[in-house]
Amino acid sequence: LIFSAVLLGQLAYFRSSQLIDKIPAMQPMVEKLCTTIPCIYSGPRDVSQIKLVSRDIRLHRKVDNALLMSATFINRAAFKQPYPDITITLSDLSGALVAQRRFKPAEYLGRLNSPFLLMPSAKPVQIALEVVDPGKDAVNFEFTFQ
Repeated sequence: LIFSAVLLGQLAYFRSSQLIDKIPAMQPMVEKLCTTIPCIYSGPRDVSQIKLVSRDIRLHRKVDNALLMSATFINRAAFKQPYPDITITLSDLSGALVAQRRFKPAEYLGRLNSPFLLMPSAKPVQIALEVVDPGKDAVNFEFTFQ
């Protein structure tokens, strides 16, 4: 009995996403365990396989001094993987840095975020981000995944 409990604890700690994928009914128990002991994702991960499909930046229509950035990206890997951190860099005409911010998945996924949510393979993901307008010098922007 103790051995089974230890084995289940190790599965939840090291393979929580895969365990919930195989046995969805275990999610509440694994989530409770992972709030006590931070679980580690140990599955495959390759951010170089995440490709930006489209991106856009425009003035926010409802909020003064704000920009609305949208992007669509896709996981081209043959496996599900964790959502990446996204860094957005704004620069001027000469390429000098004007502003930069790193977004964690919890920030851009909002209420959909879960420690067990993995990015599906070959399905586009659309996000929208609201940021403070750094001014008229910011004319170029770049999205990178970490």
